[in-house]
Amino acid sequence: MGGLKIALHTDSASIFIRPNEPDLPPEMLNVFITVETDNNPPSKINKLELALTGVESLSFAIGHFEQNTTLELAKDVPEAAGMSLKPNSMYTFSTFFPIDHRISGYQRCKYGRLFHRLAVKATCPGFLTNNVIKASKLLWLVPYPQNDSAFIYSHTIQGFSEGLGPVLLSLNSAHLTVGGYLRIMLEVPAPSSNVEIVKFQMSLLQRFTIRSRRKETLQDRSPEERFVFLDVPGDELDKGQWAARLPNDHSARPTSRLFDQPGITVQHAFEARVQYRFKTEDQKTSPMQTYRLEFPVSLPACCFQFASLALPAYSKIDPSPVPEISRETWDGASQHVSFSHCVCGESLDYLLNIEATLAAAHNAGVTFIDRRQLHREVRRKVESASDSRTTGQDGSSTTTRRGPSYKPDGFRWEGRASEEELARLDSCDGSGL
Repeated sequence: MGGLKIALHTDSASIFIRPNEPDLPPEMLNVFITVETDNNPPSKINKLELALTGVESLSFAIGHFEQNTTLELAKDVPEAAGMSLKPNSMYTFSTFFPIDHRISGYQRCKYGRLFHRLAVKATCPGFLTNNVIKASKLLWLVPYPQNDSAFIYSHTIQGFSEGLGPVLLSLNSAHLTVGGYLRIMLEVPAPSSNVEIVKFQMSLLQRFTIRSRRKETLQDRSPEERFVFLDVPGDELDKGQWAARLPNDHSARPTSRLFDQPGITVQHAFEARVQYRFKTEDQKTSPMQTYRLEFPVSLPACCFQFASLALPAYSKIDPSPVPEISRETWDGASQHVSFSHCVCGESLDYLLNIEATLAAAHNAGVTFIDRRQLHREVRRKVESASDSRTTGQDGSSTTTRRGPSYKPDGFRWEGRASEEELARLDSCDGSGL
């Protein structure tokens, strides 16, 4: 509308909600509205109104498609009602907009999306009818992790496989989010002498559940997606430890906090695969076999950054200047691909520095099991007790606990780490870390 311009700003584009704590007071979003007039503006503002809407689209494998309005909230700005406007002037209004924790969070994937838009509408008198001018912006409503220590992740899992022997996997991270990183440590200390390890892979498994908001019985589970983020050839397993980036926001979505709600929910798991084969006496190799470990994981959103949890050190210059070339230059203009909005645009070195910062600040940081401890832990468990699995005539599998003197078939005892080897491991510079 000629004569009047309106702009909408907020103190943040990301609003963090706690859907598992719906009784908390609502989050208050600071909203700033600017009204600018030219030399021929309307005489006054009849009404100034804010509205937050959520629009969702869902696509089901059976061909059903639905579009829903999940949210409609409105609030008036009373101090603007009836205010006279002067030519070539600027007016600024500040208000709060409450965001309830029971609102469904922002979502986007191949099966649908849920966006939230905040809009401002100014109604002014016109010649025959009222004139309306609008402005809007997208908001990201992001659910908090279930607990405040979700960033720090440490998980160790032990297993046993015929041929491979004992397997120990340790995972650690100081920034476990979508687009974050993971330290992986794998030990296979006593494989059988006739076993060749071909490959080790770490993957993120992701599955969506789509529930209709109109038909209670209609729901669809997507096929499982596998994102391989670490692929190590068998001849490089001696390194034993690696640091890898997790899939970013283009492919992985944060884990849902509530799994029984309508709309789109997401579940995740980590999967470790060790592919190996047996060598035969005639120098031929047997078919490939796979030893697999899978365990659930909760992955927070990529917009949760360590930098937002701690104040930066004071300095004479800006410690985080605006980049000279924005990410949109090569990614294309998009309100959902911002360099500073999430951790996906940061380097691995940046994330690893967070680990050092935590260690210095708390004099503890993230504890990583070194290789010497791993060898000794495996040796202790194998020498004290081992599982012997036998198969009966009916195909059933039985498990028998053996005593300390039992040595399972296929264990290469002569190849286990000696005290001298363990001492050498202790003297390593830890470059794999």
